[in-house]
Parts: sequence; structure tokens; C-alpha cells
Amino acid sequence: FGLPRSAFLFFTSDRAATMKVTNKRTEICRYWQRGDCQNGSRCMFAHGMTQLRKPEIRGEHPEDLAIRAAIEKGGPEPAELRVWRAELEKIAQHGGKQSYSNLRPTARWAIHQLATGLGLQHLSTGIGDQRTLHVCAPPAKKKEEVP
Repeated sequence: FGLPRSAFLFFTSDRAATMKVTNKRTEICRYWQRGDCQNGSRCMFAHGMTQLRKPEIRGEHPEDLAIRAAIEKGGPEPAELRVWRAELEKIAQHGGKQSYSNLRPTARWAIHQLATGLGLQHLSTGIGDQRTLHVCAPPAKKKEEVP
């Protein structure tokens, strides 16, 4: 395809099909280091430290990337995630229920993850943009009678 091997990044997750990865100038050009790069400004590799940058994942909302990083890697929690966690912790401690609608897929996934971690019941209903996520405390266990 005329692209360097480093321009391709392989994913193991199902969300990879919808994401595009840009690795342009994430590595120093070997030919530039030797002084004989023929590609000039079209080169996919960095010509010096000032052009070097981190790979970008395109196709996901920036807030979604922060939410995923917080849940999967324990990074700092975005404000949105802190609000959901507080709401779900309240349900876990005091009972009750909460419904969430108009969520992005990553937000819905995050709430499912938080609810699972807190031992709450959760269910998504609806199709497409009409999906709603319902979360509630599990039913109280009945005390067994002592004979």
C-alpha cells in the first residue's frame, strides 16, 4: 500500500473496526537519520524530535477515551464518570433505581461496568438511539426462619 509497517496498528477488541489509527510521525525516519530520505514533507516518519508525536485514535469522542482509560487503566476519572459513580454508590447503599437515556455507547458501557462492580442489577432496553439503561439495587435477601 506504500505505507510503512508502523502505520498499521492491530487491535484485539471489537471496537477496532470503527476506529482509525493515525501513526504518522510517531517514529524517527531511519533514512532521515542517515541523511537520505527521499520523501521530504510526505514522509510518514518524523524528521527530528520536533516532529515526533504520539499515535492518535480517531473515531471516538475524546471524553469516551478518557472514560475508557479511567475504567480500564485506573486513570483520572472525568467529571461525568464521577457523577455516575456517586449516583450508583447511593443506590448500592440506600436502594432505589435510576434510568439513563441518550447515552453514547461508551457511556452506557461505563455505567454497566460501574454497576457490576457495585453488585447492582442493570439492563439496557430499546434499540439504537432509543436505548435506556436501567440500574437498581438487587432485591433484599430474605432472612431464613430459625426453627
